[in-house]
Amino acid sequence: MNWFFTVVFLLIIFPMWYLLGRQVLKVFHYDYHDENHNIITGFFAFFFEAFVVGIPATLLKVSWNVYYIAMLAVFILTLAFLVYKERNLLKENVFNKKIVSHLQRHLKENWVIYLMMGVFMVMYMSNAMAYYKMNYDDRYYIGKAVQLVGTPQLMNENYYTGALLTHSKFDLIRIINTFELTYAFLATTFHISVPFFIKIGMGVAGYIITFMAFKMFVELFMDKKSAQYALLPLSVLMIPRGYTANSDKLFMNINMYSQWHFQTAIFYGGSFVQHIALPVILFFSKDLLDKIDFKKVLFIALLSITFMSFSTTYLTYFIMLLIGLIGAKILKLIYDTTRDKTIVVGAIIILTISLLILNTVGYEIVRRMSKTTIDAYKSYRTFYKDRIALETLLIWTPFIYMIIMSLFKKKWLLVSLIIMFGIPFSGKLNALMSLATVNYPFVGGRYIASIELLTMIFIGIIIVSVLRRIKYKQLLLTGLAVVTVLGTVFYIKRHIYDITRYSSGTTGITYAGYRASIPFKNDKMLPDVIVKIGEYFDKLPYGNYRVFAPYYADYEGTQIRFEGLSMASNRIELVYPKDNYHSFVPNGAGIMDNEEYDLLMNLSSESKVLSIYHKYNVKYVLVSKQNIKYYANAHYKTVLETVEFSLLALK
Repeated sequence: MNWFFTVVFLLIIFPMWYLLGRQVLKVFHYDYHDENHNIITGFFAFFFEAFVVGIPATLLKVSWNVYYIAMLAVFILTLAFLVYKERNLLKENVFNKKIVSHLQRHLKENWVIYLMMGVFMVMYMSNAMAYYKMNYDDRYYIGKAVQLVGTPQLMNENYYTGALLTHSKFDLIRIINTFELTYAFLATTFHISVPFFIKIGMGVAGYIITFMAFKMFVELFMDKKSAQYALLPLSVLMIPRGYTANSDKLFMNINMYSQWHFQTAIFYGGSFVQHIALPVILFFSKDLLDKIDFKKVLFIALLSITFMSFSTTYLTYFIMLLIGLIGAKILKLIYDTTRDKTIVVGAIIILTISLLILNTVGYEIVRRMSKTTIDAYKSYRTFYKDRIALETLLIWTPFIYMIIMSLFKKKWLLVSLIIMFGIPFSGKLNALMSLATVNYPFVGGRYIASIELLTMIFIGIIIVSVLRRIKYKQLLLTGLAVVTVLGTVFYIKRHIYDITRYSSGTTGITYAGYRASIPFKNDKMLPDVIVKIGEYFDKLPYGNYRVFAPYYADYEGTQIRFEGLSMASNRIELVYPKDNYHSFVPNGAGIMDNEEYDLLMNLSSESKVLSIYHKYNVKYVLVSKQNIKYYANAHYKTVLETVEFSLLALK
């Protein structure tokens, strides 16, 4: 039933976002009537509502039941308000069947979005890495949503392991990021398994919102019908990063930081920030470059808060957007006042010198602060040297901007973007950039990747601008879209051996490649063994049951990572070592000594193994059939068996 209810969710939530967006845009004086603009605005407005409910619920440490009732009330009231306010629109379009013609027009202007969404989703669902190895971070983001459902207190668990927290600690990131809480609410409301809802329901929604946001940005440069074709260069992101970064069979290399987010994690909060924060904020800020409007400034502020609720990495984007937009606004005011290009050039020089002075001050701040700050600066500087001078997209970006500047009149918007790109690209403002990341160098990498995504969009805009001059442009563009999207899939299939060779690190692929059977294994989008274990624990009384499981094991011709058990049931607490041992969990998330963990993994002493289990109050052990012989004694009882594993309870 998960598939059915997910379709129901999508059929309800998108019209809701559309109507909500219409109301919000009216309030903030935006004269937009396009469906995509309304849907995107409604999407962020809905998650802002959820943020307003989630923040006090988290700070006050209320139970899941209290939060759920409050959020459900907001959800129902929002729906009722929208139906009342838009009753004339609904009566005119839905009940008089005009909606059919509107849908036909919408599909004609956006069919490429839905084609790309469908193909990206098929590739994601069949990706063995995302399914068996839990996609690097699924165990936290999806696990957090799973653990929140039914919890007696919204801040009482470690979301890496499911363990109860023994002390109250103010954690700004845990409090601000409310999108997982919203996902948990929506999954519960629509009676969908939480992992399935996030992977499939929010996967579909995530791709649609992402592609709509890019198309909305492209519409600043061309008409709505043609704009969708400018998204086609993004098709290359179906190809895993290891291959696009290292293969000598490509004429260019693409090596974006967290590139796998676009392939297998479109539903992460950080993905929304990395992919669409720049185009969305720039689109809604463009009017402010002409005239300051308080309501629109407030709208940008609320939009920024919503992005922060997805990921605090947005702080870096906000700082860069602020510098870029204010810099462009100052230059525009000078030009409009003087109409003297010499004075504008002088202003650009002064702006550049100001940024260099700010960077010098920033470097002094870095030198005088903690070792963590110094290490973060060095790490970002190393990242800059490794990427900026070697990556094709970044090398091309200045030339792409020059072409766009010559083809279109949106020069001040582009000036703001040039400033935002110039800060990391120049190499002279690394201290400023490092401070803007608040000691998290990977955030700088994600920001640079966001710039690269816009460069890909600009390449698409240039290509479409050229092809629109040809006589049979519509036929040509349609054919190009089909060939590009489906051709990328065939390219992956043809070169799958070479692609899987580059499977180390965060490349978005493993040697197991893609398996078409994955979506049909069950309706939870989790490996069968994890589903069955989760179903066993869901039948137990609500509580925390400590489970020791091997971190990884052979399964169905590949390797499975049992961190996925955190997504199977909100009753499971996984036992891990301390001190980021083998990068299993962050420092302090585990409870076991590293040597003890190794002893359990190696089964070197039966008596010591049992004593360690008792020491850490482990209640269940997951054992492979090859190792079951080590547990054949009166201390263990088999409670669940699968073909490859047995779940044992300690007596």
